[in-house]
Amino acid sequence: MRILFKFITFILFLGILLSVGSKIVKAQIVDPHPACPPSTPACWPTRTVNQWSCTDCEEKWVCSGNTMIQCLLDPYLYPLDSSCPAQGTTGPCVYVCWDMSGAGCHIWASNLLCDQVPPACGLNVAVFDCEFDMRSGCNLDWTLQSFGCCGPGSGGATPTPGGGAPIPSCTVSFSPGNLNVAAGDTATLTANVSSQNGSVDNVIFYSLNPGVATVSNPWVNPAYSTTVTGIIPGNTGITVDVYMNGVVTCGGPAPIKNVIVTNAGPWWQVIDSDVITNGDVRSPIPGTCVVPCDNAFVVDKFPDSPGVPFYGLNYDFNSGVGQGTVSDKGWHANANYSAITEYKYAFYERLIPGDTIRNPIAGSTIGVGLLTSGAGSVSPDGYKWFFKDGDVTLNRQGLTSNKIILFVDGNLTIDGEINLDDGMGFFMAIVSGNITVDPIINVAGPELEGIFVTDQTFITAADDDQLHIRGMVSAYNANSSGPIIMGRNLADNTRTPSEIFEYAPDLLFNYPPSLTLKRTRWKEVTP
Repeated sequence: MRILFKFITFILFLGILLSVGSKIVKAQIVDPHPACPPSTPACWPTRTVNQWSCTDCEEKWVCSGNTMIQCLLDPYLYPLDSSCPAQGTTGPCVYVCWDMSGAGCHIWASNLLCDQVPPACGLNVAVFDCEFDMRSGCNLDWTLQSFGCCGPGSGGATPTPGGGAPIPSCTVSFSPGNLNVAAGDTATLTANVSSQNGSVDNVIFYSLNPGVATVSNPWVNPAYSTTVTGIIPGNTGITVDVYMNGVVTCGGPAPIKNVIVTNAGPWWQVIDSDVITNGDVRSPIPGTCVVPCDNAFVVDKFPDSPGVPFYGLNYDFNSGVGQGTVSDKGWHANANYSAITEYKYAFYERLIPGDTIRNPIAGSTIGVGLLTSGAGSVSPDGYKWFFKDGDVTLNRQGLTSNKIILFVDGNLTIDGEINLDDGMGFFMAIVSGNITVDPIINVAGPELEGIFVTDQTFITAADDDQLHIRGMVSAYNANSSGPIIMGRNLADNTRTPSEIFEYAPDLLFNYPPSLTLKRTRWKEVTP
């Protein structure tokens, strides 16, 4: 396989220069110069040979020491001049044309520096033609061409030799100074352009890594601004091309605006479940949640039957502007919940049947498998009832088809998964204090299954793994901290909720009848 590409380097003094686009020209003309004829006595600091262009070619950042090696353009890992040594060659990085199709490719430069040291006043350009063979490498054939730098003397800014108007020039910088944007959010970046000897035709922004952040074009009036959108956490750079008279006059590969895309904030979803609160329901779902990520707060697992969020104040399911998507049906209700009876520890304790076999827990830890071991007796209603007076930690429990009810008059810490045979098993924890889910629970699938009721706060401790609860959670804490505190925060929140609450209707079918509300009506009837 043979791939033909061409590039041009410009030999100046003892170094190699690849120039890409017009630069600022403010040097004075050396007039007269001993190397120039009387008709064109000035030795120009610059000489415009042609505008830099790639015709039918790809534009690549490569190492000047070995143009077959592309630069690693992550300024946080490899500065532009050090990425080439890191790959076993020399820099600096340069922007060149690669012809991978054999269609012919040329690089020219604009505003090339002239050698003004007497007696020279000229420019040598080495033109390389490279025929590349995958087996034998690159065979170079080059010719040396000379371009004169002598021109008429007039002083001031340096125009193209031969007279005419001064060369348009410009400078560009970016603001703000630091640009951090969260994944899924946007920020405005402005190119501050100062132009001389002409007007700006266009400004085009580029992201060096669109997978991390994208930019909008064209620029926004009146300033030369772009909208930077964070895609995923990471670092990238933004460059800009400033056009005057139809050509890139400043910008190009420098300056580079460093952009840091931070992680999106944690968010949560429910599956087929209602959510009831007298306060706000909020889940800041980021704009990066796109297919296959479902950006609805209530995910409809079964067609046409999503849950409904009820809220006393307001709802918001969008990290940006707007309130986001509730569900595929859009059902929600602004309604306060009020009940005479509070379904707390004391309520359920009063409903315990008289013939219940009470299985007390003596220690501060419920060991692995203890709830299904022979230590606990089954009551006549088919359930095992366990009771703990004081704080307790619950280890992993594989309950299968067992039906377990756990009363804790204190705080309950869960540090292992609780799993059931769906439709067969049952688990309910009724706690007078807090329920805390430890961060070590991070297995795949639903980590917790059951009904969890607390008089105080349901807390999921900080961790960077997703927590999936299949069942129901009820918390009554009215303090400023709120009844439910979610601590999970993933390393990448862009497309994955940190916590999921999934409705489990089979738990209702296995719910103990003794714990349902009973109302007795006495009425005298005619015999």
